[in-house]
Amino acid sequence: MRASADQKLLMVGWKTIEVHSLNYKSTGFIVPRGVARPFYAHPSRMFFLASLDGMLCVCLQNTCELVVWNPLTTKFKKLANSNSQGFYKVDSDALGFFVDSSDDYNILHIKRRRGTMTVYIYSMELNSWSTVRFLKHRPYHHYTYLWSPATLCGGGLYFVVTQCRGRSDGLTVIRFDVNSKSFSELCFPNVYDDEVSGSLVNINEELHMYVCIGNYDYRREIVLWRLKNKSWMKGHVL
Repeated sequence: MRASADQKLLMVGWKTIEVHSLNYKSTGFIVPRGVARPFYAHPSRMFFLASLDGMLCVCLQNTCELVVWNPLTTKFKKLANSNSQGFYKVDSDALGFFVDSSDDYNILHIKRRRGTMTVYIYSMELNSWSTVRFLKHRPYHHYTYLWSPATLCGGGLYFVVTQCRGRSDGLTVIRFDVNSKSFSELCFPNVYDDEVSGSLVNINEELHMYVCIGNYDYRREIVLWRLKNKSWMKGHVL
């Protein structure tokens, strides 16, 4: 992660989108500026799926098109084409944004339709889509599995995949290696309960997971785990 004294925060409201400056060296108030949208879409009809180095990957709800957009420069690129690539379904698909070893920015789109799964990669350098293989004989294409947003960390995109109501025996972590363009499975932290959920976070280029035990109305415990050598190490209990 590259830190800067002058960072930007994008605030999305019901009708407007604003950029706020987070200059920690300044003691005065910096007036936010509005962001013009170079494509037709109301802020309430935009799904913000991923971000990387100031760029956003957005799904336009009215057309389901994927768009890569830089709100500071207003430059954008629609990724959809006549081969039905670049169209995103919010309630079934998953997506990640990454840079590979050749410094090419890529979009990983895991597309699930009618019991099948196809994995696409969009290359911004080549301006084209390609397909990659997913894990063989695994059930994650089924609609009963829910995919989290991707977390980029240490050369991999990570997803928490949850089956049905989130029992601990129905949870796993999927890793996509951004250089070899291959998938692998990781175990979920060693937690056993009928109500479990996990949220991934990149802390200083180390993958962590907040594991919540209990349902949304009654959280019994929240534990921070850290991934080390493909194993989860239990940390702080919150």
